[in-house]
Amino acid sequence: MQNIPLFKIYWDDRDVEKVTSVIKKGMHWATGPEIKEFERKICEYVGERHAVAMNSGTSALHVVLAAHGVGEGDEVIVPSFTFIATANAPLFVGAKPVFAEIEDETYGLAPEDVEGEITPKTKAIIPIHYGGSPCHIEELKRIAQKHNLILVEDAAESLGAIVNGKKVGSFGDSAILSFCAPKVITMGEGGMILTNSRDIYEKVRLIYNHGRVEATDYFSSAEQMEYVTLGQHCRAES
Repeated sequence: MQNIPLFKIYWDDRDVEKVTSVIKKGMHWATGPEIKEFERKICEYVGERHAVAMNSGTSALHVVLAAHGVGEGDEVIVPSFTFIATANAPLFVGAKPVFAEIEDETYGLAPEDVEGEITPKTKAIIPIHYGGSPCHIEELKRIAQKHNLILVEDAAESLGAIVNGKKVGSFGDSAILSFCAPKVITMGEGGMILTNSRDIYEKVRLIYNHGRVEATDYFSSAEQMEYVTLGQHCRAES
C-alpha cells in the first residue's frame, strides 16, 4: 500500500534566503514590511481594497465575525460539509451555527436550502469554496442581499478560483483565506481577512491586535497606546 501524504510543501533556495534575511534583522518578525507587501499583493490579485494577514484561517473567521458585529442571539448559516473551523467561528462570538445542505456540483452551500434556513435571527451566511472549486456564490450573494445578511466567503482552499471573471474572495462583504500547509500557497500556518470596507478593516485591525489603537508601530515606539475593545493576538509572522 502506498502512503500518500496530506501535503508536501514546495520550497527552494529563494524561500530559505527570504526567511533568513528576516531572521537576521533581529526585529519585526511579526509586523515587518514583508507582511505589508504580502497584504498589498493579495489585495491586487483578488481585487479587494483591504487585507489583514493573520496567524490562521480559523482566527480570521473568528475576527471577521466579531468585526461585523455578529454575536449573542444571532444565527449564522454554514455548510453541512466543511472543516470544523467554519462551524466553530459563530460559537466563538456567541452566535449559533445553523447547518444547511450542500449541492452535488461544487459541494458548496445549496442556495435553495439556505433560503429555507433563514429566520429573523439569521445575521450572516458563510459559504465555502471547497477544494479550489467556487460554490454558487453569485446566487448566494443575491440571497444575502435580499435578506440583508452579511456574506463572509470562506475561501481558505480556493485562492485564485474565478467566477465570471471575478476571483473568489471578492463577492462577499468580507472573505477569509488560509495559508496553512495543505493550501494553495502556504506560510506553514497563516490566514487573511479581505474586505472592501474601511470600517471593517479598521475593526479587524483592532480586534486582531489586542484591541490596541496604534498611531505608530507598537514595537518601535515608547508612546502610550490605548486599548479600546476586547481583542486577542492574531498577528501573522513575516
